[in-house]
Amino acid sequence: MNWLLRFPVRWALPIVLLLLSLLAIIWLHLLQRHEYALAVENDETMRLKERLAIEQTRLEMQLGLNNRLQVRRIVSSLGLRRDLMHAWLISPEGRVVASLSRLEIDEPWEKIRARLPAPLAAALASLPAEAPALDLSRPASADFLLGKINVRPDHRLVVVSDLAAPLSRRLASGRSELALQIGAFLLFALMVGVLLHLIWAKRMQRLLHAAQRLGAGDFTARAALPGADELANIGAAFDTMAQRVAQQQEEIRRLATLIEQSPLVAIIWRNEPGWPVAFVSDNIVRWGFDKRALLSGAIPYADLIHPDDLPMIAADVEQHLAQGPDRYVQEYRLRDAFGHWRWIEDHTWLLRDEKGQVSTIQGVLLDISARREAEEALHHQAAELAERNAELERFAAAATGREEEMIRLKREINALCREFGRPEPFDLGWLETEREARR
Repeated sequence: MNWLLRFPVRWALPIVLLLLSLLAIIWLHLLQRHEYALAVENDETMRLKERLAIEQTRLEMQLGLNNRLQVRRIVSSLGLRRDLMHAWLISPEGRVVASLSRLEIDEPWEKIRARLPAPLAAALASLPAEAPALDLSRPASADFLLGKINVRPDHRLVVVSDLAAPLSRRLASGRSELALQIGAFLLFALMVGVLLHLIWAKRMQRLLHAAQRLGAGDFTARAALPGADELANIGAAFDTMAQRVAQQQEEIRRLATLIEQSPLVAIIWRNEPGWPVAFVSDNIVRWGFDKRALLSGAIPYADLIHPDDLPMIAADVEQHLAQGPDRYVQEYRLRDAFGHWRWIEDHTWLLRDEKGQVSTIQGVLLDISARREAEEALHHQAAELAERNAELERFAAAATGREEEMIRLKREINALCREFGRPEPFDLGWLETEREARR
């Protein structure tokens, strides 16, 4: 029945109903034929029994009178009965005494039987020698009745009655009834098909149209199926899904806009040698790259990393792939499409499958070249300041030593002047004031 799935429901449904109707019609015809065959067999058996019972009495009377001519007339008159094919009155010596055909009279019964069709000859040969006074039967798979009656003294009357002709007449009389039944079946199938088309196929087409619009990117598509049946519930579930998809797409659009306007570059690598790029945001064009070239694998990502940084980065990635953790940050130099080296801060997280194997490598790239330049400038500036500070400290140390030496010399001169009774030329009282202030 898979071939029906190649057709739309509006075509498959009528086809199924038509096939079911044809099967029902065929089954009804076979059933009617079987019933008619049984009825015809019963009717013909009853009629033949009545006729043979009458003829048996007449034949016994005429045989008792030894009236051979009248016996032949009685047997030949059986031919007036419709559908009687053969009739033979067989003597004890095995000769045909009377028959429907004059040519068969006085012929040996075995010779006549040999000229008959094979099914009929086989059925006649199977007749028991000893049988009831009146025996009627229908051989298996035969379309005729076989009758045998015993006629005194020691004669047998064998008759063959056709069943095909009365069955054909019975079927012909029942064709009008069969035609009415066929018409009723077809009308019922047509009504069911139209009803299902109106309440089901049209709504299914509406749901399909909405699904096609959603698949084409129209996230405003809704089925809005009326009703409360299973199909309407499917339509309601579809509308809920479409609304959720529309919301997610709006969030994705906003996120994509934020990424496009930000310095961040979203990227996804495949866990393969060279880390081929599976996805990259459109703002990679700021670094001069063609997005399609990266996605095609024409530019392996590993080839863009500075040769001095690549061994360390590769070893670090292998360690995370094998042992984790699945989130880490790396800094390395990356060559852009203009041939310049950019310092990149790479925030990476790994996605693993059920077996724990890394299936996808996701990351966010940030150009930190300006920050690295600022850090290097600060480093140089700090080095220069440290060197100047050292020089100042050395100068201050030298200046402090000279001042202390001058104070010592002034004290010695003041002391010599006191010894010679002269006034002290240098005023060193400020030293005492400074010492008290320190205390």
